[in-house]
Amino acid sequence: MKRAVLLIFVLFFVSFVSGAEKTFSPVEETEVFAIVDGDAPVINILSPRNTVYNNATAILINYSVFDLSLDSIWYSINGGENKTISEPFLLDFNEGDYILRIFANDRLGRINFSEVYFEVNNSALYCGDKNCSAGEDCAKCSADCGSCILPGARDDGGGGGGGSGGNKNIEDEKQSNFEINKEQFGVELNQGEAKTDSLDILNSGETNLTFKVNIDFSSNMISLSEEEFELMPGEVKKISLDFIAPAGMNPSVYFGEVIILAGDKEIRIPVVIEVKEREFEIEIPLVVKDNQIIFWILLIILIVLIILIVLKKLRKEEHKRKKK
Repeated sequence: MKRAVLLIFVLFFVSFVSGAEKTFSPVEETEVFAIVDGDAPVINILSPRNTVYNNATAILINYSVFDLSLDSIWYSINGGENKTISEPFLLDFNEGDYILRIFANDRLGRINFSEVYFEVNNSALYCGDKNCSAGEDCAKCSADCGSCILPGARDDGGGGGGGSGGNKNIEDEKQSNFEINKEQFGVELNQGEAKTDSLDILNSGETNLTFKVNIDFSSNMISLSEEEFELMPGEVKKISLDFIAPAGMNPSVYFGEVIILAGDKEIRIPVVIEVKEREFEIEIPLVVKDNQIIFWILLIILIVLIILIVLKKLRKEEHKRKKK
C-alpha cells in the first residue's frame, strides 16, 4: 500500500516538473481563440424569387450566409435529398411547383434555414428565345420581336434638319425615363450582423433600357443581387441589397452611394450604415501548453486514487472493529 502511494506521488512530481519546464518554452505553446457566438446562421436567398420561371434556361441558386462560427451549408428541393454547397450554382427544373430550402449550421450545432416558393411553367413568356410568341411584342421583348417605331419618327415634310433634331430629343427623353422607390438607405448593424433591403426600379419610358447598378462605398459592406439588366417599358425590377458588418469592423458610421445608370440618366442614392459594438461576441485568446494537459489529467487520476485508497483503508478498519 505504501509503495503504491509513493509511486503515485513520484509520478505526480515528475509530471509537475515536466509541465513547469515546458511552461517556459514558447515553441510548445499553442494559441486557441474561443469565439462566443450568440446567434444561429443568418441565411438570405437572393435567387430564385417567388415568381414563375420558364425552364428554357437553368435557374441560378444564389444566397448569402453569415455566422461567426459557420460550419456547413446545404439545400433541399421539395424536402428531398440534402446536398452540401459552398457557392452559387445553376439548376435545371422540369415544370412544377418547388420549395427551395437552404440550411446552415454553426460549430455550436445551431441550425437555421430560409426557403422560397417558385413555379416553373413552360408557357411562361421567355424573352430571348428568338421567337416572337403570342403575348410578346416590340415593347415587351425587342430581342424577339424587333424594335418599335418611335412616335414622332416620321417625315413632317420640309425642314428635314429640324425634324431630325426633334426626333433625337424625343429619343433622349425616353431613354432617361425611369423611377425608383428609395431616396436613401439608413441601416444599423451590430458587428458580425447582416441585413437585407430591396430597391424597385421602374422603366417608365417607352423603350427598352439597360441598367447598371454600382456601389460607391469605402468598405466592402454592400452586396447586390444584380448589377446589370434590361427592362422593357412598364417593367419593374426588384434588386436585393445585403448590408454586411464584418465581426472585426470598427464601430463607426460609414457613408456611400448606390448609383443607378440607364441611358443618359444617373440617380445616386445616399447610404448611411452605422456599425455598433456587439458586446456578447468576444474573442478570448487562450494559451494552452501541451504538457499542462497531461499534468491536469494525472492530477485528477491521483486524486481519484487517493480517495479510493482512503475508502479502502476505512473499510478495513471498520471490518477489524466488527471482528473485535
